[in-house]
Amino acid sequence: MKKLYFFTMLAAMLFAVTNVMAQKANFKPANLKGIWQLCHYVSESPDAPGVLKPSNTFKVLSDDGRIVNFTIRPGADAIITGYGSYE
Repeated sequence: MKKLYFFTMLAAMLFAVTNVMAQKANFKPANLKGIWQLCHYVSESPDAPGVLKPSNTFKVLSDDGRIVNFTIRPGADAIITGYGSYE
């Protein structure tokens, strides 16, 4: 019983320390500007390993804070599925 109590308290202390350290860490935003293609993970069955396949949907993050989502229709044109701004 003492071992269980000891390991429980040790785990609680480690959790508290790492939580405090994470709150004080400086946040550095990722540089994701550019065009991104949506991909899908496709598998024949849940037990078989799958393959990552690209789709015809894209996301564009511009330097001035604009975002555009669009889908290219094969043999046709493109459809804007969403747009807006981000910080």
